[in-house]
Amino acid sequence: MNLKKISALLMISFVMIISAACQSSAKSSNADQKSTKKAEVKVDSYEYTLPEDSSTTLRDNELVLKVNLTITNKGDKALSLYSSDFSLYQDDAKVSDLKFYGSKDRLDLGSLNKGKSQSGALYFLVDKGKKYQFVYQDSIKKNSDSIEISLDGNKILDTAKKLDNPAKALSAYTDIIVFDKKNDQFADLTGDNQSDVVNKYHDMFVKDFKRTAGMYGNEVSDRDILSMYKRIQDTMKDKTKVETSVKTISNDEAKVVAQVTGIDATNLKDKLDKQRDEFYNGKIGSKEELYKKSLNLYASEFEKLPPVSSPTEYEVKMKRNGDGQWKIDLNDYNTSQYMSGFIKTR
Repeated sequence: MNLKKISALLMISFVMIISAACQSSAKSSNADQKSTKKAEVKVDSYEYTLPEDSSTTLRDNELVLKVNLTITNKGDKALSLYSSDFSLYQDDAKVSDLKFYGSKDRLDLGSLNKGKSQSGALYFLVDKGKKYQFVYQDSIKKNSDSIEISLDGNKILDTAKKLDNPAKALSAYTDIIVFDKKNDQFADLTGDNQSDVVNKYHDMFVKDFKRTAGMYGNEVSDRDILSMYKRIQDTMKDKTKVETSVKTISNDEAKVVAQVTGIDATNLKDKLDKQRDEFYNGKIGSKEELYKKSLNLYASEFEKLPPVSSPTEYEVKMKRNGDGQWKIDLNDYNTSQYMSGFIKTR
């Protein structure tokens, strides 16, 4: 995992101040197939998921049912496929189909040649844990034979539980990087090793901090920098708050909404300005002394700061890393906004 960006992102708030002063599975796979003289439909699997875009709003207990199917042309001529040929019923009521055109695995519609098969997914808006009837019928020929396949929502409830994993993964990264808290689910949620991430982060943090703050010599030790950072983490752990929830999920990407109540550090710069002035007036004898005093002052004053009055909302992109595992996307602009949101400087 590339931690260079994440260390710079998290410390951008501090650097702004001190410089002025001196990154679903468990689906049902019991394939069921039925045929007419012209077509064979096989439901390969089905699972619960979330919308792929924010335009679809879910009610309580409502989810998206993703049906993975294969249709084969068993007739003597080309078979035309239309979205109206496929429908889903819940409690004898037809439910809405969702057209996620950006989905990589959506069933391609059009003409299917004799003897050929086409696989893909269809999406429907359903209530969780219900029984459904998936129906295929030629919508042009109204009296044509239909195919009906029963689907049981109770068999795929585990897929609904995993829909929270992107938010849990973001919270896990936040725990170990921002709050210095152990997270026992970290490896299962992200696929990363917790100790490796922390150790690599500390190393990158020290290097990035020294470079950004202009500490090119040995004015302060790595231990001094990490000690200051640990005090900041303890304060953020006690005073800040973050709540995460999954907004959308596509094949390999999820968008997580995070409500962050950070620390209000808008007045901290003035205190460090005074210390800078003491250095220029000769009251602080060296840069080494200035840096050490600044680190200590920042940590001491930071511990006294209050949280902001209201939370700020951020949207963070997560990348799928395996079965139920998600990694933070360090290349996304909104990730930098989220990481710097725990310390408000202006």
